[in-house]
Amino acid sequence: LQKSPSMNETHAIVFFLKFPEPGKVKTRLAAAVGSEHAMMIYRWMVETSWENAEGPWQRLLSVAPADKTEEFNQWLTPDFPAFAQVEGDLGKRIDNTVNMLFDRGFSKVLCVGGDCPTLDRELYAEAFRKLDIFDVCLSPATDGGYVMIGMNQPQPDLFNRIEWSTEYVMEQTLEAAGQTGLSVGTTRAFSDVDTIEDYELLRGQMVIPSGA
Repeated sequence: LQKSPSMNETHAIVFFLKFPEPGKVKTRLAAAVGSEHAMMIYRWMVETSWENAEGPWQRLLSVAPADKTEEFNQWLTPDFPAFAQVEGDLGKRIDNTVNMLFDRGFSKVLCVGGDCPTLDRELYAEAFRKLDIFDVCLSPATDGGYVMIGMNQPQPDLFNRIEWSTEYVMEQTLEAAGQTGLSVGTTRAFSDVDTIEDYELLRGQMVIPSGA
């Protein structure tokens, strides 16, 4: 596919992904549907999220484990070769990735996972516009976290002392932004998929293939 003539080479959406293997992804969902089915659901969500993110910007991959980068390149064909995530919690991985991308000349970076396939091109365009006005843009998750964080420069203070994978992530991130003096724009809230209840909610919002 050819890129749009209005392509902005300095805007990026970077997906933070684990390689889809049974027992390695969506373990809370797997407790209800089995590890093989949970892996298939995760794979479908990643592919759908990736397709939904196509637009006049770069789509990039920050992946784990490190030895799966080539498999990711063949699977999703990002605009640049996939790069491995560093060790550490989610905050360290996001901070390391965005620092690298800003060092490479990107001016706006959105960070997302692969488990919120209801995110779409309109949401990403809105987030990039908000970064003309705000230092940070967040898309809240209904479980108290966030499904997208966007920045127009590195913001390491946003990722310190966050209780990751809890209902306090969004609240603590907003507190960190306030303490640092950063302006924050937000979008509407979305549901990501971690549990069987989340998955059933998604089934009411989207047509999901029988294999997933």
